[in-house]
Amino acid sequence: WRARGERDERVRSPPTSRTMRIQLSRSCATLVAVTLLSACGGDSTTRPGDTLTSEQAAQMSYALGTVLGTSFVPSQSLAASRMHVDGGAPMRDQFSYSVERECSQGGRVAVAGTLSTASGSFHMVTNDTLDACATKDANGDVWTFTTQPTLTSILDISGYGESTITTVETDAGKIRFSSGTLAGTCSIALSLNTQLAIGTPTADSATMTLHSAGSVCGRSVTSDAVVTVPWTQFVPVG
Repeated sequence: WRARGERDERVRSPPTSRTMRIQLSRSCATLVAVTLLSACGGDSTTRPGDTLTSEQAAQMSYALGTVLGTSFVPSQSLAASRMHVDGGAPMRDQFSYSVERECSQGGRVAVAGTLSTASGSFHMVTNDTLDACATKDANGDVWTFTTQPTLTSILDISGYGESTITTVETDAGKIRFSSGTLAGTCSIALSLNTQLAIGTPTADSATMTLHSAGSVCGRSVTSDAVVTVPWTQFVPVG
C-alpha cells in the first residue's frame, strides 16, 4: 500500500548474464534462419537442367547435335594416329572401333565401340565421351559438355564411299553442361538424321545437314543445322 501521489520507487534489476545469453541465442537463430532462406532462393541465373526454358533446351540440342552428329568423323590432325579400326582384313564383317577428335571450341570427344559392315553400310554401337567439349549454338553462344560418364550411341551409316552419306543415330545418357551463366546436369535422349555431302566445299571437308529431335533436360526439342566438317576416309587396319 502506498499513499496517493507517492512515487513507485521499485528498481528494475539489470539483465543477468543468463538472460543476455538467451536473447543472443534467439538473435543468432533468427539470423541463421534468414541466411538459410536467402540461400535457398539462390541465384536464378545458374539453374539445374530441368529448369531450362524451351528456347535454351533447343539451343543446347543444336550445339550437342553438331558434336554428336560428327563424333564418328576423325579430324585431319588425328586421322592417322588416333582413329583405329581393328580387323584382320578390310572385308571383315565386324571390328572394334575408336576415334578421338577435337571439339570446335576446345575439349575433346572420344568414341569407342563396335562397327559392323555390309555392302557399303555400317552399324555402330559405341560409348561417346565428351570431355569439356565446347561448341557453338545457332546464336553463336558457346556450350561446354562433359558426359556423366558416357553416352550410349547407335549409328547406322549408308552410302559410304559415295558422294553423299546418310546417317541415323540415337544418343542417350546424362551430361553436364554450361553456357554463360547457365549450368547443370541432366539426361538427354536424341535422334539424329544427317546427310554428309563429301568433298564440299573443299576436297578434304564435308557439308553436314542435320536434323535432331528428342528430349533434352526434360524438354521436347527439335533443331536443324548445316555445318562444315573436316573429312577423311578411314580404312580398317589390322
